Amino acid sequence: MGESTAWVTIGALLAAICLTLAASAPASAGEGSRPTSLSAQRTIEPSAGQWMDVAPFGEIRTWEAGKDVGVLWEDPRDIFKVVVKFAQQPVDAASIKLQYWVTGGWPRNRVPRDKESLARLSGWTPTGDWFNGHWQDADVQLTTNGTEWTYTFNPANAKEFKESDFDGKYRTTMKIRLLFEGQPAPVAELHAFTDSVWDRVSAVVQWLDPPTTVKTEAFNGYVSSSTTSAGQTQLDVWYVKPQAAFSRDETIVTLRTNKHSFSFNAREVAEGNRILIPDFGVLVTRADDKVTYEQARAELAKGQKSRFDLVSELPEQTLPKAWSDMPLKGRIYMPLAVEGSREHFAVLPNGDIRIGLQWAKRIKGKDTPRIKWDSDEPVIRVGLPVTNRTGASIEEGILPIAITWYESDGVRYLEEAFATPLSGKLPRSGRVPGDEPIALMLKFRLTNLSNVSKIASLPMKVEDGGEQQLSIRDGLVFGKGKQGEFVRFYISSNGVADINVQGTVVTCSVSIPPRQTREFFATIPFITPETPEEIAALKSLDYYEQHKLIAGYWKKRLAQSARIITPEPMINQFLAAYPSHALINTDNEPGNDERAMAKVGTFHYGVYTNESVMMITELDRRGYHDVARKAYETWIHYQGTAALPGDYSTKEGVFYGAGGCQAGGYNQHHGWCLWGLAEHYWFTGDDQWLRRVAPAIVKGCDWIINERKRTFGEEYTGIREIERGLLPAGSLEDIGDWKSWMSNNVMNYWGMHNAAKALAAIGHPDAQRLLREAAAYREDIRKAFFEAMVRSPVARLRDGTYVPIIPSEVHRRGRSVGWICEVLEGSIHMIRCGIVDPSEPAYYWIMKDYEDNRYLAEQYGYLVPYPERDWFSLGGFCQQPSLLCSPTPYIMDDHPKHYVRAYFNAFAAGYFPERAMITEHPLPNLGNYAGDHFKSSDEGMNSSWVRWMFIWDEGEDLFLAKTMPRYWLADGKEVRIERAVTHFGVMSMSIKSKAASGFIEMTIDPPTRNAPRAIYARFRHPEGKSMNRVTVNGKPYDNFDPEKEWVVLPPLKEKTVVVAYYD
Repeated sequence: MGESTAWVTIGALLAAICLTLAASAPASAGEGSRPTSLSAQRTIEPSAGQWMDVAPFGEIRTWEAGKDVGVLWEDPRDIFKVVVKFAQQPVDAASIKLQYWVTGGWPRNRVPRDKESLARLSGWTPTGDWFNGHWQDADVQLTTNGTEWTYTFNPANAKEFKESDFDGKYRTTMKIRLLFEGQPAPVAELHAFTDSVWDRVSAVVQWLDPPTTVKTEAFNGYVSSSTTSAGQTQLDVWYVKPQAAFSRDETIVTLRTNKHSFSFNAREVAEGNRILIPDFGVLVTRADDKVTYEQARAELAKGQKSRFDLVSELPEQTLPKAWSDMPLKGRIYMPLAVEGSREHFAVLPNGDIRIGLQWAKRIKGKDTPRIKWDSDEPVIRVGLPVTNRTGASIEEGILPIAITWYESDGVRYLEEAFATPLSGKLPRSGRVPGDEPIALMLKFRLTNLSNVSKIASLPMKVEDGGEQQLSIRDGLVFGKGKQGEFVRFYISSNGVADINVQGTVVTCSVSIPPRQTREFFATIPFITPETPEEIAALKSLDYYEQHKLIAGYWKKRLAQSARIITPEPMINQFLAAYPSHALINTDNEPGNDERAMAKVGTFHYGVYTNESVMMITELDRRGYHDVARKAYETWIHYQGTAALPGDYSTKEGVFYGAGGCQAGGYNQHHGWCLWGLAEHYWFTGDDQWLRRVAPAIVKGCDWIINERKRTFGEEYTGIREIERGLLPAGSLEDIGDWKSWMSNNVMNYWGMHNAAKALAAIGHPDAQRLLREAAAYREDIRKAFFEAMVRSPVARLRDGTYVPIIPSEVHRRGRSVGWICEVLEGSIHMIRCGIVDPSEPAYYWIMKDYEDNRYLAEQYGYLVPYPERDWFSLGGFCQQPSLLCSPTPYIMDDHPKHYVRAYFNAFAAGYFPERAMITEHPLPNLGNYAGDHFKSSDEGMNSSWVRWMFIWDEGEDLFLAKTMPRYWLADGKEVRIERAVTHFGVMSMSIKSKAASGFIEMTIDPPTRNAPRAIYARFRHPEGKSMNRVTVNGKPYDNFDPEKEWVVLPPLKEKTVVVAYYD
């Protein structure tokens, strides 16, 4: 039975709402309370071609106890005109101001109206919120006609923003109001117009399985009639045609039925699109389109397929293909440091040296007063001749010892660099204190490649906010800055370099006979050496002695890691080098070697808790529990010392503070820390440690519980009712807007649930309470965001069908602005964090939408010139390829081909083999780099994805080789993982392929600390053949599934050999 919602009822409904909610709570900082003075508010009847009044689609409110009245919207609106009708003629026009809410840095930060922004430009764009901003007096033209006043806007830069180049005659805002001085004038009507124009469409909804009840609603439009009969619903809809590329004015029609509820964009139907939703058995068309559901489905079956489906059909991706299809990369800089110290250097792509002073200046330590540089990042220009004949590498392919060379005029100039303690000694543990003075040692090896003598010169400079005047005394190079003249570095000529100074240049010239090599050295201190002892230490460092010390240390340290061997040398190189990156970024806290600051970037990024946990968890998986624990001790110690940016009542219990190194204010930080603390327990099995930190974990869980309770209050009604049960509004990742973001909530649930499970494992008295609270939180997230999904228009896939989408923010009806909101922090996390189960249809809606509409969309992904040709290798990842969990949902629902493609593509997009490191952002285009490096969080995620190919241990079962690439098991190939730390204990596993002889052999050295429920060992034959028999330790074994390629084993206590045989 149909239910009609005509436009003429809206005014009465709005008036009733205003009267009913008159006694609302006092206004808070962000949203305000509702007034009672607009009982005569009416809806202006739509007329084709006329501007849209958006007031009915917001909420009438007051913010200053009746001294004002206005409208609040869930999204920013471009307001061109405001019309007010007073109940009686106001006494004084000057006593009434029209104000609007300036937020999100508008107009400097604004969403372009003429076109959809490219992702690399719009990804970090805030759009504003109800909480952060200010009321701005509008520069307007006022026209009065009795009690009806019309406001139009003057150019924004005429008076309000004189320094801006923006001259628009509209205002983008989420709130607008009339502010009264003295006695408020009674307002009867308030209307706010955008430049979207009205039109009308008749539509038909065909139901394959007709529902018994259909209720229609419209947002930003009106359903003037709705009737359901004979398996169809006839709709007449007033909809708008937005004039802006990314408009929040789109008309969304919602149909709620006893079977499926969904929304569609009325403009899409008006333009002739057929909205076919196969999972619901629904087709929406224009009324004059006589196509049937079956005909529409048959036509689409002849066309394109979704990329998700194509990946299933195409040959499995390989790294050689992904790498060859990726644009060529340039050179990236190389961070160098000593483990434990915050004193970091960078070898720039051309061999110059940058000194990263930011953290030593910002956080006081013993080294702070010993720094006499003016800027935070002085640079030593070493003068290597930049030519096209060049190369770069690191020692043995994995050690943090950087090598850079150029050839010019028959001479090869090779620079080798590493960091070492200024004392020349390492402590027994190897990790130095956080403020331990460090020096960078340089060797310049100059080789004459010709048959004639050559003079090779390196002109060296010091830049510190400008080039410094230089002088040299006994090999010590002094630079003169604002604070005076100080030692900048030391040159050891080694008896071959002739050193001259002229102004800002120190030139080292070397005469080289034919076919011979000469070497000299330089040492750059991080601190500014002033005492005789410091200068003596600087001059006494011997390059080769220190090289032996540092190279030996890193070899030993890296050998402690769990080890993965694949058939791909680049992947092996990265996996072997990665621990040094994470260990370098995890500085000891100055003054306390038992706490460590897990900074996610070597130079600029601090402790971004969410990403810090990503790298610390990978260190746990590798066996570096000592460093992981030091990092967690920091969050435990500083719990409650720093507040997250949001509408929260307290910082008590919050995991964010890190002794001043905390960064980002991401509201997901807290949940990630809870998750990571639990993971540390799962990996170590250390009951004693968990009991010690349990009070902090409980306090962290209770912060979530108590803040959630606040959103059940009276304030959360009307437009805000959808927020009930979520955390209060807060900022998202790099987007500072305070909103009810999906990822903030799902990640806090994820962390709370994992922490509660860990506490239950040790029988903690609060565990069951916290598990119940976590389960209730999950249900509230599902309720809120599934409702948000119903309110959002379905999205078209490449195959022409439509699927529901879950918005990134609970008030958003559809897509958000920018790749961070829509992709990096999008609905994929509903799967990763356990809100959406892989068995649900929503799993496929999310993943198909990501593959078709997000990864390669111009406004959310990379601008790929030939997407239809290159999508297979250039898709499946976002603009931060190794941070987003793009492969993870595929292993959760057992899609190996999709997992392998997502991993290889992400690795190929970000990996720079010369330095064995992964960039944060391949921007502005693929092949480039951007961000702070080492980006050890992204690298940690990428490393974990390889590990999961071998071992997947999330849950009660242990999966081996679940997503192993088929070509890695070609005949004669071997893969192995050694000393891997799992939730069940330490284990090793190897696979040897004798596919040509008809078998593949897996050797399992199982974990024995606590047994998994079962072990699923997968054998992905390189040609996709099905196993026909299996042996375990030489004996026949029947529990295997040829279709799924599993051998299902009970818990194992000793080394076991499993062999799968093939015809």
